[in-house]
Amino acid sequence: MNEGINKIILIGDMNDTLLKNKIVKEFSKFFKVIYTNDKSIFSEGCGHEIFLIEYENFDDIVVDNAAIVLKSKAKISKQNVLSGDSYVIVHSANEKQLSMLTYKNIRAITCGMSNKDTLTFSSKEDEYAISLQRTLKIKDLKIEPLEIVIDCYDMNDDYSILAYAACLILTGVYNFI
Repeated sequence: MNEGINKIILIGDMNDTLLKNKIVKEFSKFFKVIYTNDKSIFSEGCGHEIFLIEYENFDDIVVDNAAIVLKSKAKISKQNVLSGDSYVIVHSANEKQLSMLTYKNIRAITCGMSNKDTLTFSSKEDEYAISLQRTLKIKDLKIEPLEIVIDCYDMNDDYSILAYAACLILTGVYNFI
């Protein structure tokens, strides 16, 4: 496993379980996924630990080396504290979230259909081919632009698929699938 991120924080509608379920199902094949929210905690799989934390809302997130995924309906305001050496994964069509991240000077990974996005689809034919279009830096690790092919036919939302791919890349799990 690379020296990438081992914490994934999901922010937004707790009834939107698509991404959480996919991460637990796929990551636990190779690693121990420790999941927690404000009501429960469980672990699945074995091996290197990956923490999956989920909240509807937040006041402060101050953490290094995390992938923070803003779900489509996640609310972020000037009062929220987001700091640390982490990446925030955001839908490029969500202008409110993007403007707040820009205001706070937070590193963002944009996911969408534009060639300006950090992650986008290069193909949606037989399998999903997803392209990382710029270099990402995590600690001393550089992840150069690349393309990964993933099976996400159990997911029906483009942003969730791209956010899942971002989590695969940032954690290094894409090397195992």
